[in-house]
Amino acid sequence: MVLLFGKNVLALDIGSKFIKAVYGSSLKSGADVKEYAMLGTPRAAVYDGCINDIKSITEVISGFMKGKSIKANSMITGIGGKDIVTRHIELPHMTEKQVKKAARLEIQQYLPINTDEYAIDSKTIEKGETSNGKMLDVLVAAVPKKKVEG
Repeated sequence: MVLLFGKNVLALDIGSKFIKAVYGSSLKSGADVKEYAMLGTPRAAVYDGCINDIKSITEVISGFMKGKSIKANSMITGIGGKDIVTRHIELPHMTEKQVKKAARLEIQQYLPINTDEYAIDSKTIEKGETSNGKMLDVLVAAVPKKKVEG
């Protein structure tokens, strides 16, 4: 996990109608928002969570950054769409490498198509102990590769 405390961060939510941008820094006591904007998304540039016209999206975001003299160390963005699958799964205690393999196998039961077409990642949320022994609560996300690889 990347810690962003004290760093300047640009957070973007790129939608089919608007690009919501927030610039600031993350503090232990909360957030210090320096700039924010709701920018119009160019027509047909985004559809169902997929960016179809990266050049026009880049121009809008660059214009906002230049206009506000924004210099961010990091950027955070989300991804959405009906074809994204997220699930919480419970796994026995294992290494992070083993969790990645197990998560890929577990998520296959939720995907009606070839998992090779999806980027799959996982994050251990919590470690605990049950009557079955040490367990991990794991969040698994599967996103079509066409959305994240272009």
